[in-house]
Amino acid sequence: MTISMRYMGTKRSLAASISDAISRRHPNATILDAFSGLCAVGSELAPKHVVFANDIHHFAENVARSILLAPLRAQSISSVRDAMLPHYEENLGALREAVGELYDLEDRMLARANSDRGLTRFRLYALAQMAKSVPRRFHGLPTLERYKGSPQTFPYSLATQYFSNAYFGLRQAMQIDSIRYAIDCVAVSSRARLLCALSQAMSLCSASPGHFAQFFVPRDDANSALVVRMRRRDLFSAFVAALEAVKPIQCYSRTSNRTFCSDATTLLETKRGYLSGLPLIVYADPPYSRAQYSRYYHLLETIALYDYPACDGKGRYRQDRHLTGFSHKAHVADAMDAFVSAASDTGAGLYFSYPSNGLLQRAGECVEDVLSTHYRHVSLLAEVPIRHSTMGGAPGVAAYDALERIYFASDDRRLH
Repeated sequence: MTISMRYMGTKRSLAASISDAISRRHPNATILDAFSGLCAVGSELAPKHVVFANDIHHFAENVARSILLAPLRAQSISSVRDAMLPHYEENLGALREAVGELYDLEDRMLARANSDRGLTRFRLYALAQMAKSVPRRFHGLPTLERYKGSPQTFPYSLATQYFSNAYFGLRQAMQIDSIRYAIDCVAVSSRARLLCALSQAMSLCSASPGHFAQFFVPRDDANSALVVRMRRRDLFSAFVAALEAVKPIQCYSRTSNRTFCSDATTLLETKRGYLSGLPLIVYADPPYSRAQYSRYYHLLETIALYDYPACDGKGRYRQDRHLTGFSHKAHVADAMDAFVSAASDTGAGLYFSYPSNGLLQRAGECVEDVLSTHYRHVSLLAEVPIRHSTMGGAPGVAAYDALERIYFASDDRRLH
């Protein structure tokens, strides 16, 4: 399965070697991937192990569900498309009626943006639309209060009201809403796969730097041409193409795999009795920088939840987005200690991946000290050079070199 989304801190380049190390040392273990993200490590482990995948974000859990739990024999792409299309067109037609001439205006602006004069007109149009208040009020739609009270009110319009003329063009946002409506109308066993494909399509079509912390503003010709190019992309076509890639993988025991959407420490604490009865190994790859993941992926989370949230900031972030102590210098030591303590209390061995220059070290603490506080034996298994993307968070710096350290901690000396 190929998930074509850029993701902060992904261990895709290390996943195979991490999986091999775990499988070689613990061939019969159940693996809990505590910060699963896009399930890079879990995907490598699943053919040989029962895998439990956990992430705090709902869109990430959908990724795990589509890989680890979805039926192996998925419906054909054509049958899925044919089932969704009437519902998609129904919602899109209702939105077109609601937004009126704005839909045709955008089409004209994009069509004429090939000339210098047309590009200038597009820039002025786009900047004027970006200046509108958010959520955007369209008089042909039900009130926002009604949507908040009943999010499944027809027509679906969350992306149209919150994210049009920013991360996406108006037509693209309407397509997102209409795909989301069609998913709710037809999906049962394939729901996670369809939501995952929608996330991938949004990532491909967004006028943003590979994430959703900010969107491109057409301040000059170069940025304007980039925004035009991205807004011309057809999101429904991108969604159908993504379905080709978003497919389940062969698993050791698909019926035994589990997914969770929880804070990792809370999961270990609340499920300790259950987890303690398993031959469990925990793999942990916690956040390592000041960047809060929820800021970079809030849009994917909001479309997954589809709840018309309160939002703020230029990036239109959900006000209730998750903020983790792992990404706060004053709290990272406590967050790390609480997690490792909870893992140890289950009796599980812990594989722990963290860079040599992470936020914990910058806070004056040491990974080995935290691990050895709760485990009798700690081994450094590998140090691997890796490039960490800044995801646009450091102007002029696309990525920086780091040394990823893989530790193993347990109370059994024979495993070291």
